[in-house]
Amino acid sequence: MERWPEMDTLPLRDYEVGINHLQYMCQRIYNGTVSGDKAVLWLGYIQGVVRAAGGATVDELRESLMDKKKND
Repeated sequence: MERWPEMDTLPLRDYEVGINHLQYMCQRIYNGTVSGDKAVLWLGYIQGVVRAAGGATVDELRESLMDKKKND
């Protein structure tokens, strides 16, 4: 998983906002054990925590992914 430097402001272990918990949430969405409306809510929560910690905005992430696809 790619690490954003801003994520270093988040604790590694914390049930609500720790990196481990956010990764767990992403994994549950990715493997399909959480889907539909619940997955959308979880993604919004994850993005909110990352943004609150100084991480990338949705637009910045979109731009980063588009740049990566152009270079591949």
